[in-house]
Amino acid sequence: ECNLFLGYAVQACREMERITDNLLAIRYDQDVSPSCMLEFNLDTALYDILRRVHTRDHPLIIDICDDIDVRGDSQQIRQVVCNLLSNAFKYTPSNSQVTVHVWKDARHAHVCVEDQGPGIPRDWIPHLFQRLSRLEQGARPVRGVGLGLYICRRFIENMGGRIWVESAEDEGS
Repeated sequence: ECNLFLGYAVQACREMERITDNLLAIRYDQDVSPSCMLEFNLDTALYDILRRVHTRDHPLIIDICDDIDVRGDSQQIRQVVCNLLSNAFKYTPSNSQVTVHVWKDARHAHVCVEDQGPGIPRDWIPHLFQRLSRLEQGARPVRGVGLGLYICRRFIENMGGRIWVESAEDEGS
């Protein structure tokens, strides 16, 4: 019983940390401070995140190309990936896999978080990256306040990048 309580406490602390990070990010959005753009190794940063992530009983498939050097704000990239993974784990049924693909073409680095969740209704897709936008699906309640994807969009656009979702109902995102 003590271990169960400890597990709940750890989970609550992780959620509180994520909420605090999101609230701080909103504060920065008000005065839109520039990103701290530096060269860093994207694959190394992502492996560091993925080693620490709590998968909530989802198999995590990792497909990351090596030696992807990028220019950006590594802390903001970390927050974006954590928010995307958090959404994938929240909306995907237990024991369904979540995949992280990372590659670089001639001009851009790409990070794709793919899940096997219920998918997103087409009419909801334009609203996903708006502030306080939350998609309620099914009878299972999903925790959150609708800031994660909004923050992702602000951070990525602040660095000159682009973020989007591809999804179909009953096929994941």
